Amino acid sequence: MKAKTLFPKRVLVALLLLTAVGAVAQPAQPAQPTESRSLAGDSLKARIVKLDEVIRRLDLRLNQLTWKTYLDYAEQARITPKVFSLPGLNYRRLRDTVPAIDTLGKRLRAASDAYTAILRTDPQYDTIHQEYVALRGVKDSERESANRMHYNQLYARLRANNPDYEPALERKIEAERQRNMAILRYMIDYYGTKGWILSTDPLFSRFTSAWKELEGRCPEIARLQGELSLLRRLRVELNERLLREEFGVSGREPDAGFRTESSAPGTLDEPFL
Repeated sequence: MKAKTLFPKRVLVALLLLTAVGAVAQPAQPAQPTESRSLAGDSLKARIVKLDEVIRRLDLRLNQLTWKTYLDYAEQARITPKVFSLPGLNYRRLRDTVPAIDTLGKRLRAASDAYTAILRTDPQYDTIHQEYVALRGVKDSERESANRMHYNQLYARLRANNPDYEPALERKIEAERQRNMAILRYMIDYYGTKGWILSTDPLFSRFTSAWKELEGRCPEIARLQGELSLLRRLRVELNERLLREEFGVSGREPDAGFRTESSAPGTLDEPFL
């Protein structure tokens, strides 16, 4: 029966990279200090390169897993993601190259036109809409607030008096949701194929309710985050060792001759250990 390891394999490999730094075999003849630093520096650089590759692969895996979990969540919750804030998205080009997205775009246009036709049945629509167009690029909070109020009153009248309003609105919302979900899936697949990270910040970020929802649905997300955090700390330590080797600096405490009153032990400005 195999014993369970306390750390993921990637973390153990990184720890070995760190401990192996000091295990360089001594040459038969004593090496000059400069030569020793050069050999140790080369060894550290090689280990940093290997660790960077581990971090890159794990970061990509976490990104893809997070997006996959979000897609399932958005589909079940009937969320319409705001995809036009995604980096690198060119909607016009996407419609020209992906027929399925172009079809969904046309379906949304038809649903929007049908919805607008119902709005136009209200006698005040033209006046309200003209005010909305006039406010584009104009900062006038009072007029904007009044325009929103008039639109809300218009929607309320149509809900009460036109039985076609709600179905038309629902068709428009669903058409937009399907179009946006298709765009998001394409972007996630495209970035994953390229080995790129697709930022989640435009749609959701950490410490938000959406992020907590994703971690609850997929505990692997939090586990991978913790693993990445540890690997990045190890990477910082390796880089610090490399700099010390390159400049021949030993120890972590600052030289006593360079202490100032503000950095003396016991003060609030005591340097980090």
